[in-house]
Amino acid sequence: MKLKWEGLSCILLWMGAQTHWLMWGYLLEFGGNKVFLQLWVASLIFMAANTFVMIMTIWHHRYSPLFKCLAKSKNSVKIE
Repeated sequence: MKLKWEGLSCILLWMGAQTHWLMWGYLLEFGGNKVFLQLWVASLIFMAANTFVMIMTIWHHRYSPLFKCLAKSKNSVKIE
């Protein structure tokens, strides 16, 4: 994926969802507030953001061969 507008939007979306989730988690753990519903909704938003980022990464992935075929190389040695 080229880091242009799609990549930048994915990064910003993930950072925003992570920050939103961490804010409610902080209020629950350290603030002692009853924010269970808000934390649950933030978890759903965070999961949706992660799913969107993964879909965009898979969608913009370019396939390339990892290894070249040995039979096509000029200096290949036939092992019998």
